[in-house]
Amino acid sequence: MSLELIWLMILPIALSPFIYLLTRWNKSWGKWTTAGIITGTTIYSVILWFQNFTGSGYMDNAKDGFLLQYKHTWIPGAKIFFAVGVDGLSMPLLVLTQVVFLVSVYSSFYVHDQEASYYALLLILLSGVVGTFVALDLLLFYIAWELVLVPMFFLIHIWGGPDRKYAAIKFFIYTHLASLVMLIGLFYLYIGAGTFYMPDIK
Repeated sequence: MSLELIWLMILPIALSPFIYLLTRWNKSWGKWTTAGIITGTTIYSVILWFQNFTGSGYMDNAKDGFLLQYKHTWIPGAKIFFAVGVDGLSMPLLVLTQVVFLVSVYSSFYVHDQEASYYALLLILLSGVVGTFVALDLLLFYIAWELVLVPMFFLIHIWGGPDRKYAAIKFFIYTHLASLVMLIGLFYLYIGAGTFYMPDIK
């Protein structure tokens, strides 16, 4: 089993409390450490891309069409797994996500209001977005999706434009209504397939 994707998904959110405390103690150290973390995960994702998705026949080592897989039984008896993996579509999107966050963190050094919360939320958001691209279990995908919405709401509400409060409320209503519909659809698939594990859903 491969742990590379687990590191990419877990590391930012695991370090977010440290970044919050560090930024409250020293704002300059906090923002540069955040930038360093995202720079590191970006470089690591690019390395994984070139190591695993270059050259012909790279999918010969794939299992169920996915590389860098990690699969662990999450809820025994319900066929629910903590499963991650990437294929030729999700890997470039994962790298692009890292690049976008890299640009975002360096272009947000102008933020001087509640910087500790800002950089901590940015790392939580990164973990959530990475999780949506690497999740192979639909329940894990839904949790990662919901994780994205929480920091997004606060980022819009606190650091948005002139109508940020209205935009945040609108964002909350639309995304959570859509999430409810998606959750119903996921359980419909689960009833039909008996599992949330996507490679087993036919």
